[in-house]
Amino acid sequence: MAMDAKASSILSKLQNYDFAGIEELFSVYLHPISLLISPNPQHSKKPSKARNNHNRKQSKPKPEPETEQDPSSIRSLAKTFWPFIHQSLILLPDRLSESPKNPNTQQFITQLLNSYTLCLDCLDALSSQLSGKPYSVQLQRARFVNCLFRCQRYDEAVDEGFRVLKSLGGVKLQGFQCKVTMGELVPRLIHDGDGAANAVDVEFVRIIVDTVFAIVTSVSISKTKDAGKYTALLILINEVRPLLRCVSYNREAKKVASVSVCHKSGYTVNTIFVLAPRKEEEY
Repeated sequence: MAMDAKASSILSKLQNYDFAGIEELFSVYLHPISLLISPNPQHSKKPSKARNNHNRKQSKPKPEPETEQDPSSIRSLAKTFWPFIHQSLILLPDRLSESPKNPNTQQFITQLLNSYTLCLDCLDALSSQLSGKPYSVQLQRARFVNCLFRCQRYDEAVDEGFRVLKSLGGVKLQGFQCKVTMGELVPRLIHDGDGAANAVDVEFVRIIVDTVFAIVTSVSISKTKDAGKYTALLILINEVRPLLRCVSYNREAKKVASVSVCHKSGYTVNTIFVLAPRKEEEY
């Protein structure tokens, strides 16, 4: 489906590094989908006639019941806005990856990241009416984690990374001889077949591994004083290790990442994140 003139204009601004007011343009254009994300906005209410009656207690307003969205209306929005969202999810990470070396991108990095976040939220809202893999939304959000890392937004990358892992733990894989369960912090794959070589969705596993790696590296570089995050790193590394044998990294197959973990106490723990697990480890 062809995009309208407004959508084409916004994408043209992205392509030409014209980022002034870009966040507002995204917000206005995608407003119809934003209503799906927050369907019950807080409207101002008229003052009660009994407001000045000090002898009468005012009852708390009852929360508005959540309304189920009509699939046909979501489908209509998906047909209208998906081409724009799809192109935006290509252009935005491309532009943000240039932020350290492009002054114009660096100047508007917050606006671009906020626009990126809005596109992901809209994608999530429309996902029920879009074809694709059961983890398509998580795949895009995992790319956002890496984008945050490249933009040196390490704390945000860690927080978003943990949200991605938790969301992946609820994915139901189709056509593979395994099912997904959630560990303490990392999704697990449980065999549900004869253990054939093609029983695992390698792309799904790669998303998990890359997200864990982004979290571990972000915590290390940020040098946070939050001891809880370092404890989480050890859990992440331990839980992701059995999945590494499913992923082929070609020339990086023997790669190791040495992560320096500094605790509040001043002691340093060197954690080795090995992308070549022992053969006896199984998932």
